[in-house]
Amino acid sequence: MQKVHWSITADVFCVHAGNKYSEVVLPWGHNVTFSAKGGEIPIKWAVTKNDTGDGNIPALPNGRDLIFGAIGADGTNPVNPGTYTVIATDNGNLTDSMTLVVVDLKIKRNGLDVTMPKTGSPSPIDVYIGQENDFIIEVTPSGMASTYNWNIPGTKIKNWTPADSGPTLTTLPDTDLANQNISFYWIDGLSDFNINVTVTIDGENNISVSSVPFNVKKPANPMNPIMQSTEQVIVGGILGMYLFKSSPVTQGIVFNAESYPNKTEIPGSFKYVQIIQSSSRIHTKNDDSVEITSVSNKLDVAYPYPVGVDSPGQDYPNINLYKKLEVDDNYKTYLMYNPGGTGSIDVPISFFTWNWKAYSERDGSPYHWKTPVDSSTKSSNTITTVYPTWDGKR
Repeated sequence: MQKVHWSITADVFCVHAGNKYSEVVLPWGHNVTFSAKGGEIPIKWAVTKNDTGDGNIPALPNGRDLIFGAIGADGTNPVNPGTYTVIATDNGNLTDSMTLVVVDLKIKRNGLDVTMPKTGSPSPIDVYIGQENDFIIEVTPSGMASTYNWNIPGTKIKNWTPADSGPTLTTLPDTDLANQNISFYWIDGLSDFNINVTVTIDGENNISVSSVPFNVKKPANPMNPIMQSTEQVIVGGILGMYLFKSSPVTQGIVFNAESYPNKTEIPGSFKYVQIIQSSSRIHTKNDDSVEITSVSNKLDVAYPYPVGVDSPGQDYPNINLYKKLEVDDNYKTYLMYNPGGTGSIDVPISFFTWNWKAYSERDGSPYHWKTPVDSSTKSSNTITTVYPTWDGKR
């Protein structure tokens, strides 16, 4: 009897049944069915591990079909990852063989295994916006993966770094999703989702694996700003015009973030960043000539903004030279959240816009001025995931 008169075939994963392959790729924990086509019975099966380490190979029954992979010699765990040779021998000592590669995929986040287990329904892992996420897909046996494809839900970026001259936002490029490892930050909340990775083995066999579920958590929106109106004072021939309340003394605007996050629920801290969208000073002189100074898109004071209040103002020496003084400032104030811990970044939670807009006119002598006309406004608070931008500091 000639060898070509019989062979073994394999039925595994998404491969068509009854085909002869030079190599069969089996996801760890699954079964493959080998079938002996032809040959004299009884058919004896043997499986040997070609690489190092124990294979957890169970005792093999005789017969035309061999179901192999999901249960190893210990009766509980699957056959170990590795490369195997599967051999069928008929009663006339005619043999045929196939190569079997048992591949295990593990997803790790920051060094911890977060692969979905083969059994059970694990509870979601809580992570937080702004936390660093370093994911890697580990493939055993090593050196067999040719491509990777990550599917990661949620709004995410690669990095964000503030500076006085302007911040740097690094988006997450699609090419990073084709790497074995990927690093990023979630910047918006999302509940009960899985990460999926598809790996191509030996250039043609695709195997997928899922992570345990995740919850990306973010704090609530706590800003409720309170605003005053413009007042003026004249001291020593200098007129000052300010957004504040003199009695009792109250700051012009209070950002009024509540005490979030709740330390028993969400870790981390808040900070503010304030952008001067535009700022103008318009001074009308006695001869009706006009002096105008202005700036736009500047970081106000520093990053982060040092306090949760603001009272913009302007002092005017030599007021005897002027008959009308105007201010028109427009601000955008952000609430930023940082979850704390190594590698974490600030994430925008919300913003509101407001302006200080007022003017005062001289009433008679150089040191008599009318009560300022104030038309300052503020917006309601708006939830956002869009980072602030600026191009310098004032």
